[in-house]
Amino acid sequence: MNGNKIRVLIIEDDVVDQMAYERFIKKESLQYDLKFASSVESARREIASGSFDVVLSDFMLGDGTALDVFPEVHDTPMIVVTGTGDEETAVKAMKLGASDYLIKDPDGFFLKTLPLTVKNAIRRRNAEAELKKYRETLEKLVDERTKKLRESEERYRALITKMSNAFALQEILCDENENPCDFKYLEVNEAFEKMIGVKKEAVLGKNASEMFPDIDKSLIKKYGDVALENISIVFEHHSKKLEKYFEILAYSPRKGQFATIFTDITERKNAENEKQLLEKQLLHTQKMEALGTLAGGIAHDFNNILSIIFGYLELAQMDINHQEKLRDDLGEIGKAALRAKDLINQILTVSRKTEHEKHYIKVAIVIKEAVKLLDSTIPKSIEIEQNINTDKTVLADSTKIHQLIINLCTNAYHAMKNTGGKLTVSLDELNTVNGDTAKGISLPPGNYIRLVVSDTGHGMDDETREKIFDPYFTTKEVGEGTGLGLAVVHGVVESCNGFIYVDSRKGYGTSFYIYLPVAAADVESDTGTAPEPVRSGSERVLVVDDEKNITKITKKILTKYGYKVTIFNDSISAWEEFQKNHHSYDLVITDMTMPQMNGIELAKRIQEVKPDKPIIICSGYSELINKDRASELGLYYLPKPVSVNDMAEVIRTVFDKN
Repeated sequence: MNGNKIRVLIIEDDVVDQMAYERFIKKESLQYDLKFASSVESARREIASGSFDVVLSDFMLGDGTALDVFPEVHDTPMIVVTGTGDEETAVKAMKLGASDYLIKDPDGFFLKTLPLTVKNAIRRRNAEAELKKYRETLEKLVDERTKKLRESEERYRALITKMSNAFALQEILCDENENPCDFKYLEVNEAFEKMIGVKKEAVLGKNASEMFPDIDKSLIKKYGDVALENISIVFEHHSKKLEKYFEILAYSPRKGQFATIFTDITERKNAENEKQLLEKQLLHTQKMEALGTLAGGIAHDFNNILSIIFGYLELAQMDINHQEKLRDDLGEIGKAALRAKDLINQILTVSRKTEHEKHYIKVAIVIKEAVKLLDSTIPKSIEIEQNINTDKTVLADSTKIHQLIINLCTNAYHAMKNTGGKLTVSLDELNTVNGDTAKGISLPPGNYIRLVVSDTGHGMDDETREKIFDPYFTTKEVGEGTGLGLAVVHGVVESCNGFIYVDSRKGYGTSFYIYLPVAAADVESDTGTAPEPVRSGSERVLVVDDEKNITKITKKILTKYGYKVTIFNDSISAWEEFQKNHHSYDLVITDMTMPQMNGIELAKRIQEVKPDKPIIICSGYSELINKDRASELGLYYLPKPVSVNDMAEVIRTVFDKN
């Protein structure tokens, strides 16, 4: 180390990431003597011309990978940074000699763990150096043990006593079948005494099961493999008794024995756990911000829908004797109800907390849905223009793409809210070959869809543009935003293996260019065939819902389809009826959210009495139930709101299956 400074070589070919490292190190006042290399070749030159305490390398480099640098670093600890989120890559690097790894996240939280990771890497290097020195010394002492037994014993004890890490030498114990069942302590150092809080005299000669009655049996097996197979391993272990996390290096100095060196990594593990929690909180906070921004528009849209419903309802009452007019009035009421249903689905898309899987989606459809939701939120002083010129698909999470568009458009609105202007959302295709660049980005060969969100607002200067993707960075006034939106946008683009570029000048507006790889598969389009008429039946159906109007209309319509329907408005009464007369019902339809007993509880009780009784569970929104969860419970699922005609079709399908 240079004085008190840690000499760090950062190998990173992305200038933006280099600047992110520098800003973080400067912000945290870290005592680092920093050098940068942008390629494998320049890294080799830097390593050859000077010595470093730690080497931090991005995995993918322009002229190779971090693996190409390994032969040059020798004993210097090396930390590999992967931006793909691929832990298999990180594990591969660890196997080849990396001390640790960091996974880049879109919000830059991996930087917060950088000081602890560097510290642990140096500490581990020092521990390994001590261990290497110890093993070399031990081997030499063993060779000379017949002549210098007393001297070797003294030197051995001095060495382990001076070790800063906890050390213990143990003997494995086996049962009558030669399977490891316990181990005995032969030697420990002062650091081990401090770690467990027990003096050496009370440890030596004792079995581990005496010292730690609740010891993990898998730990004994692991140590047994080391002692009996003469192998070395490094692993992490959480001690419930000590409430600490340890990295344990275990090796066998001789058959039947094993030595362990403990490194306390509690701080690092707590930091990792805190990082995961912060990531979830960040995403949820951003979603709440988006909902707050859209709240006024949502209320406006709902009031418009209700005005349509009330208006046509009054017309229907006036046109009661004119069948053709009445049919038209009722049709408009139905269309308005479907708009309300779509709006609810859009709200849930933004607010949902759960993680989503990637699917093949048409971004054009998501754009239209998002802009439709924004149209009533953004004031009329801002014109919205859509230029959709492709319907190609991408492999992505539609919820996150929806959120990305909402965030970019909301950001554009804030840039124009005082002056008005034009918001343009464009989507087209781009095919690239080797060396192609788009807006300063060197894109790998392939087919892309290009999403451009542009505004005519106040624009940004260079300093602001460099920081916009940093978490919590914002130029908005207090109370107008958390600064999470663009950080989340960056994360969504990276999760899709895409690229993003910002073009902005002060006073000339801003454009965000997003490039997403086109998916190999395509989404099947609607054939447009007319729906088949609803099939009727004569089976007996038990309907349970705490909303009386729902059970009333359900019974009326299902009766028209020939079913014999019994309704209940509380689940307790329905359960009591089913217990007495379960042979009288062929199917049960229940709401999810009800007082006293919810739909899942009712379904479980019914299944205890009649496991083969088909049950349909209905829900508008509940964190307790969805289609997959219902399938796991052996139930059929219908999302609310659902037309009774659709319900009748599902009922017929269920009966035909059974």
